[in-house]
Amino acid sequence: MTTNPHMEHGPGIQGLVHNLQNLPPEWGGADFTSAYSPLRLAAITRQADNVKGQALAGLRTVGNLLAVAVQSGECEKNVSMDAGWLVEFLGDIAKLMDTIEHNARHAQEHGPRPAPPAP
Repeated sequence: MTTNPHMEHGPGIQGLVHNLQNLPPEWGGADFTSAYSPLRLAAITRQADNVKGQALAGLRTVGNLLAVAVQSGECEKNVSMDAGWLVEFLGDIAKLMDTIEHNARHAQEHGPRPAPPAP
């Protein structure tokens, strides 16, 4: 089995950020250009999927903890409000990772768009 060198920084957020660094347009719309090799796109696809899974697991955990706290009467208003903001943040992360994963996979399957000319 061949090892993907773009996975050397890990399968999660650290590896994903490393593979996207110095290439800021990807954070907004995940628009991958020919500056990305097929191996880097494969790593980004896998890493984004892993981070999305972590964010969704976090949503589930926060939801469970909040439900138990409310059921036991131990949840104050500010705690539920903070949990709500955390749930929103985790949802935003999952959505961003889904976009990055989808667009990296699309670039793998259909080819990335040409890289812009150097300034």
